[in-house]
Amino acid sequence: MPSGRRWRVLAVFIASLVMLVLYFSADSRNARTRDFYATTLRQTKIQDEAEERARTAGPLRDVTKAGPGPAPADVAHPPKPEALPHPKPAAHGDQKPLAAGGGGDAPGPSPAATNGGGSAEGSASAEAKEKEKQQNAVDIELGQILKRSPIIIFSKSYCRFSKRAKAILLAKYHIVPPPFVVELDEHPLGAALQNELHRRTGRRTVPNVLISGKTIGGGDEVASLDAKGELVDTLRRMVGKRLMKAELRRDS
Repeated sequence: MPSGRRWRVLAVFIASLVMLVLYFSADSRNARTRDFYATTLRQTKIQDEAEERARTAGPLRDVTKAGPGPAPADVAHPPKPEALPHPKPAAHGDQKPLAAGGGGDAPGPSPAATNGGGSAEGSASAEAKEKEKQQNAVDIELGQILKRSPIIIFSKSYCRFSKRAKAILLAKYHIVPPPFVVELDEHPLGAALQNELHRRTGRRTVPNVLISGKTIGGGDEVASLDAKGELVDTLRRMVGKRLMKAELRRDS
């Protein structure tokens, strides 16, 4: 059996071991407690700071939305601006003319001016194109008319001078090919044709008698050639070989 000395040594060793286990266990619990406590303090502090920022940011947002002011109370209920009186319309005599420089009191420039005169230029361009189109139509029509006969009588149905020239050339004389008559008052391009005849022949009135594209005048000139007995010779000289026959009718 072990001696009493050994028992005492064994008891001391066991007691020391128990104390060490208790010490380290207590220290571990204390460390966990300290960590938990520290973590709790940090979370509490973070939450307090977040709440403080929220309380502070609320009034600031209100102030920002409402606009600058001396105090939040003034921001919450800003004074209403006074309504400006409507300007009275100026009398007709007091209106100022448009200024090229666009002065402060002058009315603003018109849309055509702000667009660099785009509307005016577009209108002028369209008008020019329309005139060119009509001129082309007149040139084509006049060319077709001149091909109908070497003798053309530009007339108006109600004109007595035109009736006189037509009576001489169509009724008194037998002419082959017969003169071709254009009644300008009944032609869709009558006015434009009359203007073109004025430009080309220098004669605007009717009748305007053309022989091989050259004017010999109107009713008075035709009557004068007839009276002098020179009408047939004039036709033969100006028409040439295209004139097949030109003579007085037997019943004239």
